Amino acid sequence: MGAQAGLSSARLARLQATMQAHVDQKHVAGLATLIARKGKLAHFACYGKRNLESGAALTEDTIFRIYSISKPLTCVAALLLYEEKRFGLDDPVGKFLPTLGEMKVYAESGPWRAQERPMTIRDLLRHTSGLTYGYSASHPVDALYQKANILNRKGTLKEMIKKLAKLPLRYQPGSQWYYSLATDVLGHLVEVLSGQSLGEFCTRRICAPLRMPDTGFELPAEKFDRLAAIYSRTEAGALVPWGGSIETTIYQKPVSFHSGGGGAFSTLPDYLRFCQMLLNGGALGKTRLLKRETVAEMTKNQLPAPFRPGMGFGFGVQVCVDVAATKQPGSVGTFGWAGGGNTYFFVDPKQELIAMVWSQLSGTTTLSQEMREAVYEALL
Repeated sequence: MGAQAGLSSARLARLQATMQAHVDQKHVAGLATLIARKGKLAHFACYGKRNLESGAALTEDTIFRIYSISKPLTCVAALLLYEEKRFGLDDPVGKFLPTLGEMKVYAESGPWRAQERPMTIRDLLRHTSGLTYGYSASHPVDALYQKANILNRKGTLKEMIKKLAKLPLRYQPGSQWYYSLATDVLGHLVEVLSGQSLGEFCTRRICAPLRMPDTGFELPAEKFDRLAAIYSRTEAGALVPWGGSIETTIYQKPVSFHSGGGGAFSTLPDYLRFCQMLLNGGALGKTRLLKRETVAEMTKNQLPAPFRPGMGFGFGVQVCVDVAATKQPGSVGTFGWAGGGNTYFFVDPKQELIAMVWSQLSGTTTLSQEMREAVYEALL
């Protein structure tokens, strides 16, 4: 399978041994790796358990919470509306979500300032909006986010926008790249323009046409047993359920908060079809989802300067602009992203290559780096 796609079978076996070692050493409960090249599946392997408590093995149809690799999905949803001329990329967000157009910018002293130029939809897509996530209370704006419980999973995106409008931006729109809940705001924009929930829109306009039956923002009860449990590691290195038991952390119906920035679930085969559509320039088989020019806009660097060494950012994905500066193998133009539960993917258009390594662990690992190195070492 690997040789037909231009990859060394022997070196893919080394990749499997490396990944299995992470399970054997209890770094993670389970994980999966997938590689496709030139439209052919070259490698798909599963390791360990999807649920340590039940003993269920991690299998090819295991459903993962994909966290921040929900963002490319939401960006594609927005770009479908862009192609329908429902908005322009440089339209002010306030044109469609008026209260956000009135947001002030935080100042350390004196009154909060007016926006020097309006936050645009392009800013939401590329994380230059001035918004933040509120994960760290070390900055006054983040502390305000925490106090307001901005990402209240029991609420709605509409309620999030209402609370957000009362808070300041962390910095002036367009002045810097800063990772934020901009994609959640973008998800609500999709809801406003389409008249559907974000999940419903993605199911009808993306997942159904691309035949991605296990991707969405809600999980039917009959798929519950296929969902991987999420773990964290104690200081002693033991794996323990993260955020309570699997029953309390599942995305069960009814889900009121469809987090475009991190609330979707999927399987590797489903997400492969999504990535292949992007690699193909917006089409998969006889189905064309987006124009080639739109995908090119999404997967090109949109920033004036790298946000990390060698890396620019497009719409929902980072983009390699300088291979040497990244200090990792790849090609200029390679794009991808990672999710907080250790779900990682990249697409290398030059090599016609798609690769993924997915696990369900809250915490840092070396999986993505090791996977990327192994993939490029396996290229023939």
